[in-house]
Amino acid sequence: MKIQKELAKISKDLEKMSRRIQKLTSSIPKGKGKTPKASMFKPVAASRGKKSGTQTVLDMIKKSKAGIAAGALIKKTGFEDKKIRNIIFKAQKEGKIERVGRGVYKISK
Repeated sequence: MKIQKELAKISKDLEKMSRRIQKLTSSIPKGKGKTPKASMFKPVAASRGKKSGTQTVLDMIKKSKAGIAAGALIKKTGFEDKKIRNIIFKAQKEGKIERVGRGVYKISK
């Protein structure tokens, strides 16, 4: 008996929720929720005139003959410390730059 009452209550609650969902979905304009076709996407063009962060840092290191400190790179570029450290690590790993002193880097020969 008690189970039947609980089931009836749950059934009524489900009907209420179903009506609310129908009301909400009917207010959504048709055609807006469709999945876009692959042909609708345009290829992204490379940004012209802008240098990447890595290229900016490498250019600054190239300009300094004796090398440049990481702190100076942070001040000149405005990049965050973490970004500069990541760029330096990657460039050093690739052999593009070398460490001259503590926190000072120059272009590899």
